[in-house]
Amino acid sequence: MTPAGRGAAGRRHPGAAHGTRAAHVSRGVDHQAAGDPHEWAPHEIVPRPGWSDRLAYWPAMVLSRRWATFLILVGVWTWVIWPRFAVAIWNDARAWSTGEIGQGSPTSFLWVHALLIGASLAIGTTVGVLGVRAWLAGRRQRS
Repeated sequence: MTPAGRGAAGRRHPGAAHGTRAAHVSRGVDHQAAGDPHEWAPHEIVPRPGWSDRLAYWPAMVLSRRWATFLILVGVWTWVIWPRFAVAIWNDARAWSTGEIGQGSPTSFLWVHALLIGASLAIGTTVGVLGVRAWLAGRRQRS
């Protein structure tokens, strides 16, 4: 292993993340110490003039109206698809110990799918709420 997380072929070692000192040393030259003008540095996101009417601002995030709409649509799609899937699982004979719909005790087939559906609805709801919040924040920025 050569210095700075580089292997014998000169490729960056997976453990040397971009922006770390190991990622800036190549072939024995420390670019940070040498004052390399192409040195990586974090940049602050500064919106260009005219963007305020199209963007939603959150302390650490900038989200366009298009992405806000996408998130809202994902949330709606989740609530259109998963309840229908839940009905299909409920009406499946494999969901019940007797093989008759609604009779006997629920099987692991039903419980696993109920957990999957519940988690998906929770995630979809969260994504949709974030989309609505971003959309409303974008409207407040314009006024």
